[in-house]
Amino acid sequence: DKSVKQLKEYKENSESGTAELVATKLSIAEDKAKEEFDKMQKEYEGVIENLRKELVVAKNDHEVAVKEGESKLKASESMRLEVEQAHEGLKEEKRGLTRQLTD
Repeated sequence: DKSVKQLKEYKENSESGTAELVATKLSIAEDKAKEEFDKMQKEYEGVIENLRKELVVAKNDHEVAVKEGESKLKASESMRLEVEQAHEGLKEEKRGLTRQLTD
């Protein structure tokens, strides 16, 4: 009787200890998972922040490039007008010289 009772108590204590051990291991695993999740979350937030910064820089670079392009376009148009005016001036000068020769 006493041996059977001791065996039952040992079995209950063993099962109870096993359950506590499983609960402890589960708790440790949950803590590790939470730490890993928090670490990944911070890394993710860092990546997002870096992408935002890169986007701002790219946007600024784009705006600068557009302004430079517009400036070059205006300069090109201005030069084209100057060339056209010079060409018209030469044509007038040629007509004048031609009249002088024919007179």
